[in-house]
Amino acid sequence: VDSQSLRILFQGRCRAKDFDKAMQLVARHPKLLDEQLVNIILEACVALRDTPRLNQFLTFLKRCQWDMPLLWSGATSNSYAALIKAYGSTDQINKAQELWQCIRQQGTIPNEQMFAQMIDVLVTGGRFPEAQQLFREMRQVHSERMASSGMAMAYAMIVKGYTQQKDAASALRCYEEMKVLGVQVGVVVLNTLMDACCRTANLPQATQLLDDMARFEIVPDLITYSTLIKG
Repeated sequence: VDSQSLRILFQGRCRAKDFDKAMQLVARHPKLLDEQLVNIILEACVALRDTPRLNQFLTFLKRCQWDMPLLWSGATSNSYAALIKAYGSTDQINKAQELWQCIRQQGTIPNEQMFAQMIDVLVTGGRFPEAQQLFREMRQVHSERMASSGMAMAYAMIVKGYTQQKDAASALRCYEEMKVLGVQVGVVVLNTLMDACCRTANLPQATQLLDDMARFEIVPDLITYSTLIKG
């Protein structure tokens, strides 16, 4: 058994039963853990949407002293983003924030994906003011990276945060800003905005968003149509 063999076992659509068998091998050979294998296992846990298994793996990483990437030799931004996402998936917001502080203290400048994952954790965890503050910092640090996928994800989460606060007007202003700055707009953002408009009986704006989908060559999905029908 080597690290490459273990990575193959976790890649693709890893079922829960197969995941458990592969983890038994990892547990028997902890010295084979490397950064790439850890990231793949974290992604497999999140994909399974299995909080108990993810928690078990995070506990295992802690026993192996792998719970903080800054302790790893040559840790990359992908490692940080993967672990932040994992902590968020298990509602360990404080742990994600602890990791974020460690990253900053060692002088690492988070890339857009790291910022976006942390903003996702904060918005999902009901800490929208903190997410907004981090988002403002992200826009300053990466002002020349507005077209990146990480920036698009961060904007999507801020739009979601505004709609959770029942602030459709601010969500729509954020959307207009995305268009002006050239931030990629996806179906999730437009569906979120449509839902907010329908909940506030702003059907003309919801219809306009549907027209925007056509302009951006975005294919509406079932959520799009069900939202408009409910509206």
